[in-house]
Amino acid sequence: MKNIAITICAVLSAMLMSSSSCSPSDMPETSAPVPPALPENGEKPAEEHADGATISGQVTTDNGTPVAGVAVSDGTVVTLTDEEGKYRLVSDKSNEIVFISLPGDYTAMTENNIPVISHTTVMPSDRHEIHDFVLRHADNSRYTVILQADQHLAARNEDLMQLNSGIIPDMNNFISLERDSGREVYSISLGDSGWEQFWVANSFGLKDAVECLGAIDCPTFHTIGNHDNNPYIPDDWGSSEIFRKNVAPSYYSFNIGKVHFVILDNIVYNNPGATSSTMGERTYDRALTDKQLAWLREDLAAVSDKSAPLVICGHVPFYADPRLSGQTATTERNMLNTEDLEEIIRPFSNVTLFSGHYHRNYTVASPYLDGVTEHNVASLSGSLWWTAKSGYSKNHICTDGSPGGYGILRVDNGKLNYSYKGAGFDESYQFRVYDLNSVRIDEDNVSGKTKYKDLVRDYADVYYYGSRSNEILVNVFSWQPEWNITIEEEDVILPVNRVRTKDPLHILSYECQRLSHNAVPSQTSTLLTQYSSHFFKARASGPDTKITVTVTDNSGRVFSETIERPKAFSISTE
Repeated sequence: MKNIAITICAVLSAMLMSSSSCSPSDMPETSAPVPPALPENGEKPAEEHADGATISGQVTTDNGTPVAGVAVSDGTVVTLTDEEGKYRLVSDKSNEIVFISLPGDYTAMTENNIPVISHTTVMPSDRHEIHDFVLRHADNSRYTVILQADQHLAARNEDLMQLNSGIIPDMNNFISLERDSGREVYSISLGDSGWEQFWVANSFGLKDAVECLGAIDCPTFHTIGNHDNNPYIPDDWGSSEIFRKNVAPSYYSFNIGKVHFVILDNIVYNNPGATSSTMGERTYDRALTDKQLAWLREDLAAVSDKSAPLVICGHVPFYADPRLSGQTATTERNMLNTEDLEEIIRPFSNVTLFSGHYHRNYTVASPYLDGVTEHNVASLSGSLWWTAKSGYSKNHICTDGSPGGYGILRVDNGKLNYSYKGAGFDESYQFRVYDLNSVRIDEDNVSGKTKYKDLVRDYADVYYYGSRSNEILVNVFSWQPEWNITIEEEDVILPVNRVRTKDPLHILSYECQRLSHNAVPSQTSTLLTQYSSHFFKARASGPDTKITVTVTDNSGRVFSETIERPKAFSISTE
């Protein structure tokens, strides 16, 4: 047992180091993390911090010009830089970090495309230390933010191959096109970039996962997810240390143009049973700590314009996946203390929330606070990289039928517009149309020598028996309340009903494929096809008429597709 403990500790220590490539790491020798270098004469004489300041520094541009009015924090207190760009913090260093809130007309230096907006403190709590920050000017009047969630990189299911051969090239091509149109581009990872369950088993840790995502050709701000916590430490603050010291603060803020962004850690990772050699239960609460809420009050108090857009990101959704009451979507609070968050953001009139975790798309308006909208972003990993791996379907698809991909937030002079893009698809691909007369999922959809063929009925849902009702089903991946849909048969507009159902293509691409590989599908919600509320139905007059579906988003963009019926249904429907 002693040897096992030593091995695990060595691997965890190695996770604190960058790997040289986006591939499983060889098991390096044990190495302690290297603290950030202090500026020359980093420890000041006692008389120079007689005011009690234990952390100080300066924020300048890359040509040495001081930047005044920048918020600086140790995760508890917040101060502003003076006219010389200097700051002083009276900090007990209990959070072991100092970070800035990037001002709107600047961008930070980057390491592996991660903005350098924080430093780990290295001196004892009663000793003074210096940490400086260097920025560059940027025109952030028009920009695009990529929202990516749940990458779950773990050196399994051909995830690294799929990432490098398909996802990264797609994202970088999109980034290039956005830049060609005169826009700055940034990215926000919404958490679970790695997968703590496999850090030791696959010798592929958090730092390896983040290193891979550095290939995305723009600055990326990172959010901590439940799978980014250390499973060998049985408390929230200790388990998140590996993220804070090697990726980003647990919570922080920054400005891009006129928009104030806040990254929150809404995972309280309690993880009972963990030891240095044994993973704990990896359990957590969906909540914000009191310390974080107190910091958020301080941070938002420094934002003078409460009518300007406020964007808040967390890994776990703040509001639940909507259900339907008739044609009305309803939601509820999804986090233990969402009410506390609502009270803090109440002065702001234009709030957008982003989250991941559920691996599917949905958009809801808060029923408790006007002016608050949340976009839950489907996973970059699709169904945890299963559906597009070798020998499976070629569909990189999420449990709600959305293609695996990423959100797109365009900001023009403070005005926000959000949509979703499937990796490998043009941005115009916003929905999928099914001719339900042709949709049937039964034993014929399970191939190979498998003992589980008879289980297909358990997963096929309403599609097992098929239908001859001439119904059209449309899955609008990132449907939003302000969007509009019309379904026309020839030149006649049909009545449309919003429905909560399952996507049949995902059932073919995951459940039927697992059965065909002589395996029972995982029973977790991150893999099984899920009921979703971004589906629409209409009934045609016959089985062979032409149907045109048109979706218009809130910026007036029109997406349209015409299908000839009967339209075949198969695993290659994409």
